[in-house]
Amino acid sequence: MSCEIEVRVIEARNLAPVENKKAGTARHQPYCNIVCGDQKKKTKTLKDTLSPKWNEPFTIDIGDAASFAVSVMDKGQSGKAAALGEVVIPVNGLMLDGSNNWFPLTEPTDKKDKKAKSDKKDKKDDKKKDKARRGDILLQFCIPPPSGRALSGAVLRELKARLEQCHTAKSLTLDIDSLQLEKIPKFVETRMGYVANLNLSFNKFHSWPTSLPNFTRLAQLDLSGNALSVIAPDIGLLTSLRELLLNGNHLRLLPREIGDLSKLEKLNISNNRLMRLPDDIG
Repeated sequence: MSCEIEVRVIEARNLAPVENKKAGTARHQPYCNIVCGDQKKKTKTLKDTLSPKWNEPFTIDIGDAASFAVSVMDKGQSGKAAALGEVVIPVNGLMLDGSNNWFPLTEPTDKKDKKAKSDKKDKKDDKKKDKARRGDILLQFCIPPPSGRALSGAVLRELKARLEQCHTAKSLTLDIDSLQLEKIPKFVETRMGYVANLNLSFNKFHSWPTSLPNFTRLAQLDLSGNALSVIAPDIGLLTSLRELLLNGNHLRLLPREIGDLSKLEKLNISNNRLMRLPDDIG
C-alpha cells in the first residue's frame, strides 16, 4: 500500500562531538541519513558546526514500513563517517499535522545489538537514559498537498517572463500574482534565493508553500486573496520578514511561531475565519 508523506529535516542541537585523539583539531561536518523501509535519503553535509540547520524536505512513501529512522552522521576530517545519534519513530506515531517537533537523539547501536537492547529497555533507569542522550533533532511531518493541475501554456509563458524580467533587472521583487498557482513551481524555487519581496496574491494556494522557509531574505510576503486554511509553524524561520499579508484567506488559527518574527512591522489578517489569536500577537 502506497502512502506518501513529506518530512522536513530542520535542525539539530546539543550534538555530542565524536572523540578525537588530537583534541581541538576536529572539524565537524554533520549530515542526516533517513531510512524508511527500503527507502534511503540523505541531507546535504554542513561544515564546522554542531548546531546544523538543514531545513530540507523529502517525500517518502511509508507504505507498510513499521518505523522511520533518522541518523545524524559526522563526516569529520578524515572523510570517514561517524554516527552522532539517531531517533527511530514508529510510523503509527508520526504527527502529520505539519508541526515542528524536537526528538531526542540516542547513542547509535549496531543492528545486531538492537533486539537485545530493546529487550532490556524497560530495565534501564532514568540515569542511564539521560546518559545515552546525544542531542535533539527538529523534524516536521505532513501529508503533501495534491499535485494539482499542470500549468497551461499561457500561464507557464507568463510565469517564465516575469521570472526572467526580475532576474534581468536584478530586482529584489518578484510579482507572480493572479496566475492561478496552487504551488510554487520547482524552476521558480531554484531562482528565488535573492528575492526580498514576493507577491503570491490572488492565486489558488490551499496550503502553505513548503519551500518558503528556504528564502531567508524575504522581507515582504503577500499571500492575500488565496484559499489558505493553515499557516505552517515553519513561518518562524522567515526571520527577516517585515511585512506579511494574509488577508482574504480561510484561516481559522495562526501558529504561535508568528510571534517569533521579531522584525515584523505589518501583519494583515483581515477577512479570514479566525477564532482566536496567539498570545504573542493578541
